[in-house]
Amino acid sequence: MKRRLFVLCLGCLGACHLAAQAAGRISAADPRHFMQPVEPGRFAEEIQALESSGAVALLQSGYAITRRSYYLAPSAEWNSFVSQGDSAAAAWKGERQKLPGRRVGQDWVELWADAKRLRAEALVMSQQPVDSSGNCLIGYYTLARDPSLN
Repeated sequence: MKRRLFVLCLGCLGACHLAAQAAGRISAADPRHFMQPVEPGRFAEEIQALESSGAVALLQSGYAITRRSYYLAPSAEWNSFVSQGDSAAAAWKGERQKLPGRRVGQDWVELWADAKRLRAEALVMSQQPVDSSGNCLIGYYTLARDPSLN
């Protein structure tokens, strides 16, 4: 009986360890994992507006956009996406950056970069919903240092 209980406890410990590892991966997950991807060609006008308002601040920070992806998500989730972005950036030693001229609570844009500014990613959200479900448009950008902007 004792031997069986010991084996059972070892099995539980193994399962707990795997669950803890999985929880760690989930907490550091890319925020895009929780968003609905936007099909190519959809919301072209809204994407243009998003880039002309939010991405301009990113470009003025010395970065050029190298990859864009767009998602739909409720605006109420913005803070959780930013928190997930913090966790994901921490995995590659990135930290949230201050954006000159950003109005906290009004400009929904966040930038993460590593200490040498070699890697950067950004999250930008539209001010208004773009679909009948009340979802906002979110742009997720991979950035590269742009020497011509420094």
